[in-house]
Amino acid sequence: MPLSKIEVPSLDVGQLGSRNIVINGDMRINQRQLGVTSITGNTEYMMVDRFDCFAGTGAYNAEQSTDAPSGFSYSLKATCTSVGTDDSEVWFQYKPEAQDLVHLDYGSSDAKDFTLSFWVKSTTTGQAGIYFYQGDGARAYQGRYTINSSNTWEYKSVTVPGDPSGLFNNDNGIGLEIRWYLSGKTGDSNTNVWGADTLNRSPSTWDVLSTVGNVFAITGVQLEVGEATPFEHENIGTTLQKCQRYYQKIGAVSRVSFGAAVAHTTGAVFCPVRFMTTMRTTPSQSHNGSENFYVTGSNQNQSVSSGQTFGTEGININGVTLSVPCSVTVGNGYWFNCKADAVGYIAWDAEL
Repeated sequence: MPLSKIEVPSLDVGQLGSRNIVINGDMRINQRQLGVTSITGNTEYMMVDRFDCFAGTGAYNAEQSTDAPSGFSYSLKATCTSVGTDDSEVWFQYKPEAQDLVHLDYGSSDAKDFTLSFWVKSTTTGQAGIYFYQGDGARAYQGRYTINSSNTWEYKSVTVPGDPSGLFNNDNGIGLEIRWYLSGKTGDSNTNVWGADTLNRSPSTWDVLSTVGNVFAITGVQLEVGEATPFEHENIGTTLQKCQRYYQKIGAVSRVSFGAAVAHTTGAVFCPVRFMTTMRTTPSQSHNGSENFYVTGSNQNQSVSSGQTFGTEGININGVTLSVPCSVTVGNGYWFNCKADAVGYIAWDAEL
């Protein structure tokens, strides 16, 4: 049978999947639901999934905002609440896994260019800085882009050349630190070129934290091989599952059940939980007040007392057996649940 060629003259490159290395670039997934959060005190805060925020000096409120350009519903938004000092670290950050960047062939003569594209809105105009750091290769690149109009959504792209001297290990560690600087400082080492100077991180004196009330927001973030293409929209279930590799939680829903539990002692029930997807690495576990949970079954229905910690028996990338302190009968079966007020939750964190 002869082969025939199918002509597709109107193919939209935006329909081609798996181009975007960034997860949740449209800021839709927000499992932590932190609301408006003050970013200050040299502490990193994960806001929308996969994106974290930091302020070395000054402070800003970060939030998942409905202020977004056409085609998007959300952005990651900062509003200055306290003026910072010059030469400070203030940024939004995204970190892909190293193994998701191996195909860029860094460390060889075949090293590929990549492009970071995004929508940005800023009160402050002028030349802003964006920073790329490859920890495996101890190499840095300082890029720049220009905010032309105040408080206006603008589309930007920064193309970064392949690095024959770079390195991305084929593992689940940090591949790149990608930072949008909200407050810059002088220093032009590695501007538009890969280099070994990794300390000169913010390549401009542009400063969102110069005035209280200044705003900076991004959305539609895409990282891909070669030149920029239209943002790759995907269904929300796919994006959520990708995010759950790094963070997932059960709860914050009325009477949600973690599953069946059994009493091996009179002081606790043991409840196996299978994670919703395999996590990047063995996660840490956290929960809000233990009084938000209860155990029921075998003619017993009791709240877990406050101040309790749930044990993590055999925790790994696939799941955990929760050890829940309570007064029970050995050998009996129970259910471990959140209360009806939809407050209680347990979370597992394997973020980079």
